Amino acid sequence: MTEMAIVNIDTSEPTRWEMPATRTSAPSVAKRSREVERGEVLDDLLRLGEDDVEECLASLTTMQRLVLQHLACGYLNKQIAYRCGISLATTKSHISQVIHKMRSHCRTEAAVKYALHMQRQAHTADLERCAKTGACGRLSEDVAM
Repeated sequence: MTEMAIVNIDTSEPTRWEMPATRTSAPSVAKRSREVERGEVLDDLLRLGEDDVEECLASLTTMQRLVLQHLACGYLNKQIAYRCGISLATTKSHISQVIHKMRSHCRTEAAVKYALHMQRQAHTADLERCAKTGACGRLSEDVAM
């Protein structure tokens, strides 16, 4: 079986160590890519209701939630371990638990579910603030001018 290296490069801040590539088989990447192209993965994520995500997040420990936040930012295991002040083995254990509790198949899926949830919350907060202040109407009137 042919293996392909997938490297996540984060240029937002310097790192103090070499980042190893994640090894995965080419057929699994190709299969997942076809699913993404057909929109199947996103459809599955969007079908997950907000209540389901809330329930999943409520089941996470404080450290698991912190690890999930770092996953959603795209950090690698080594970076997460360093930022959380825990060992690499503990980080991997937390990631496994996060994937399981978020009812996900992989770390990326768990991170996307979390990111979508946070985006929905921010949007809802904006709408509530808009409704309270009436700023939406004024903004639309200003734009129309």
